[in-house]
Amino acid sequence: MTQLYTNSLWNKISENASKTPHKAVLKDTNGNKRTYEAFVSNVTNFSLLLNKKGVKRGDRVLFLERPSIRAIEIFFAIYRIGAIVVIADPAMGRENFKSRVIFSDCKYIVLDPTLNVIRYIPGAVSFLRKFYSSIPDLTIQLPKILVLPLQVKSSRQKYTEVQMDDDADALIIFTSGTTSEPKGVVHTFGSLNKTLEFIQNKINTGNNGVFLSSQLHFSIIALISGTTAIIDTSTKFNASKYLSNTLRLKPTHTFLLPAEGQQIISLLAISKQKLPDTLKYIMFGSAPVLAGFLDRFSKIISNATEILCIYGATEILPISITTAKEKLAYTESGDFLGTPLPGVTIDIEAGEFFVSGPNLCSRYLHEKTNLSRFTSGDLGFMTRDGKIVLTGRKKDMIIKDNHNVYPTLFESTISKIDGVKNCALVGIYSESKQDEEIHLFVEKDHEATQNDELFIKHLRKEIGSGKHSINSCAFPDKIHIKKLPLSGRSRKIDKSELKKILEYTI
Repeated sequence: MTQLYTNSLWNKISENASKTPHKAVLKDTNGNKRTYEAFVSNVTNFSLLLNKKGVKRGDRVLFLERPSIRAIEIFFAIYRIGAIVVIADPAMGRENFKSRVIFSDCKYIVLDPTLNVIRYIPGAVSFLRKFYSSIPDLTIQLPKILVLPLQVKSSRQKYTEVQMDDDADALIIFTSGTTSEPKGVVHTFGSLNKTLEFIQNKINTGNNGVFLSSQLHFSIIALISGTTAIIDTSTKFNASKYLSNTLRLKPTHTFLLPAEGQQIISLLAISKQKLPDTLKYIMFGSAPVLAGFLDRFSKIISNATEILCIYGATEILPISITTAKEKLAYTESGDFLGTPLPGVTIDIEAGEFFVSGPNLCSRYLHEKTNLSRFTSGDLGFMTRDGKIVLTGRKKDMIIKDNHNVYPTLFESTISKIDGVKNCALVGIYSESKQDEEIHLFVEKDHEATQNDELFIKHLRKEIGSGKHSINSCAFPDKIHIKKLPLSGRSRKIDKSELKKILEYTI
């Protein structure tokens, strides 16, 4: 008889479903909805379908579904069959995507039906990746692809329930690393459960709460807390659509990136509007949330709305959650991050944060030793009353949108383009965008005969959709052709000098 598996997350969902089976727990911005009863039924039927297709406990399944109610059902169906979900950024370049597929040792890929159709149309993937960051490069050889139906049929197949331990692997998600050695973060059901619990406790959801977000983890918080999640199915954030959705759907909770918040500020500055007072909590995270931005954003919300700023990492999220009022009240130097959450500990060694806690991932993929703490690469200090203040980053890293962009990861690919002698990716913060801009500096090889304007067009084509494509989040806002300054005994590219050039010219 088929075995389906339960876990600490699914147990909470099942409990909520038994109490309020007819409550619409999932909706989307297109008007579709799902009750608890229908959700549980569809998850079970999708899991039985995965079982028929050969997926079994312990298999790693790469999840390539666009945001939708159906996608969340399939996500939990993978867990119900006892398999492990693998998340790899769908917009990464060919080499990076391929390396992660190989490194994660995925046995299956669950592929969105639309993406499956696109991959058979010559040139479609390359063309669409110019406009939509969520189009993966599917031209490489892939593991077995599973394309599940838009609607799952009810199954009469019998099954038994088996409980999985909290220390069982649940999620593999990729973060920093080189193309040859990607870094996969392994979370267990226990660490995921604690992550969701931390956020849920901080934002006071209540049974009448309504989330609006395209982020998967906020939909899961709604499922386990008994609130309703509205899934934004847009392929790209649009401030006008967001404002329309908040007015029409009246969410009480929402999650935004600072760059998205800046777009909203610009829109409302023209229309002289404010966000509706039905919004009780607005959460910002995945990138630095600075005081100047918060001061401006605070002017477009009502007194009934509270802003929360989330600090964390892929390995341990969240580390701390603080309010806009607390951040704005801090007048000393550095970025105020608030108090570490209960059970989260920060040790500071040579100015660097080393973090541990119950929501810490178990290990890195293919490493046998479990992590006892996370080396963050963030620099800062603790105040006398135990608050965290960030002063900088140890790593060569750019934070754009909700992505950590590691320049060396992409510079090696760009350097392979014909005509490139040397290159460097440099980030500089843009006050107007509330985000970092990425500038690509390229020194031409003597064999590059095109003028600078034509060469830049050649570079954009190659890194956008050509053989040397890179992650769309690392795509440069501007490309500069110049001889690169070198420094030190090792004659490395002097990125500090390049930043000075940008600060002087921008």
